[in-house]
Amino acid sequence: MGKASRKKQEQRARKASSVDVMDGGDPRARGEEALGRLLRSNTPGKISLAGAYAWGYAALGLAQQEGTDPDWHQEIDPLDILFLGTAWPKGFRDELEFANARDAWLRLLRGTVHGKGVQHFIREAVSVSEELGLPVDDVELMLALTGRLEAAGLDQRQLPRRLLPEVALQDCRAALGPSLDLRLPTPRRM
Repeated sequence: MGKASRKKQEQRARKASSVDVMDGGDPRARGEEALGRLLRSNTPGKISLAGAYAWGYAALGLAQQEGTDPDWHQEIDPLDILFLGTAWPKGFRDELEFANARDAWLRLLRGTVHGKGVQHFIREAVSVSEELGLPVDDVELMLALTGRLEAAGLDQRQLPRRLLPEVALQDCRAALGPSLDLRLPTPRRM
């Protein structure tokens, strides 16, 4: 690791600790503040990993508020929220389409700097879970995680458009499945 990278990490750590002191160390308050900042600084199509998580979190809240959230939203975890935010405002027909698209997208990121960012994201989620003593799919943890993503530097690098699901998975059969109007031929008798 170079001197510049070490210096950035030290600055982020100082920023995170100063935020802890200012808000009394309340992870929920820190998460709410970070959520607002991330939503303002990221827009669909021009988004960082931290911004994608914030948009996914907001999309879940909006769906719950409108009463349009599908049952599978109850089983969602932080990595799912991250993907949901990268794809938003696109919706998914069902949990299978969502899961296939998420897995295909994660495979595309593997071996890239953004894939390393996803690994860092996962480490942060596990770390918050251990610190708060909550499971990773707990609502309180998911909000607290939002506050940690800025300090972790996951708001610094924007995902290129070519790696956003709308573009990256455009022709991915694993993500889209067969066409809805596909007609299979009638089997011939032998």
